[in-house]
Amino acid sequence: MPIGVCGWTIRDYIFTEKQTRETLKKIADMGYKGVELGQREFWTPAQQKEALDEYGLQAITIDGDLANPEEIIKKAEIVKCSSVCLKSIPGNMMGSPEGFMAYAEMVNKLAEPYKGTGIHFIYHNHAQELRNFPELDGKTGLDILIENTDPDVVWFQIDVHWLVAGGGDPVQWLKKLKGRTSIIHYKDYGIDFRCRETSLGNVPRQFLEVGQGNINWEPITKACYENGIEWFSVEQDQTARDPFTSLQISLNYMRDKLNIE
Repeated sequence: MPIGVCGWTIRDYIFTEKQTRETLKKIADMGYKGVELGQREFWTPAQQKEALDEYGLQAITIDGDLANPEEIIKKAEIVKCSSVCLKSIPGNMMGSPEGFMAYAEMVNKLAEPYKGTGIHFIYHNHAQELRNFPELDGKTGLDILIENTDPDVVWFQIDVHWLVAGGGDPVQWLKKLKGRTSIIHYKDYGIDFRCRETSLGNVPRQFLEVGQGNINWEPITKACYENGIEWFSVEQDQTARDPFTSLQISLNYMRDKLNIE
């Protein structure tokens, strides 16, 4: 299964067409096969596809106005990508089961025109969806979204770091989402080594290169293969070094230690 790059990692290097092309070349030269780039304002979907083709890259996800099905379907066809990014649940809705239910209902209404098109809305989790509700015997917000959205259209993009940050087990969530996930975000989780905090709370957490933190990647990767994951997408929200160096470290570990190609 191929390895790609999430655009958030390289967000400071995709402001102009020239800069974006240089960035695409860099990640392609490293050995990455795809990118979650989003739609850049300086080119059309056809121009984006031409740029990706030039460097031998594929679009892993696309974005756009989900309330405009014709536009999204046309873009997906041009870019050759059927995974469309779905916005996270708004903060004012995530404090209760009712909020998660209401969001699921909103998403289902948006999804109706896409049924049968082969397009999937991809929901990317953070830690907040792992909040659990005692009145539902500890059921999480993510459970509510999974159970109450249309499985034919609404899929999920697991982010390993954020699942761990929320106290979740990525392997169990992969099993739960079998058949409803095709892309996974790999980034590691660590505690800031400079921290001198001795209290139980407020210990600074770090986003780290894959293999450089505390996550046990072998069973997660095994579960990815069993689940049928199609793309490993490397995302690192913040890097202590040049992001391209960080991307190379993650790629090397995933290839050499996890045998992902």
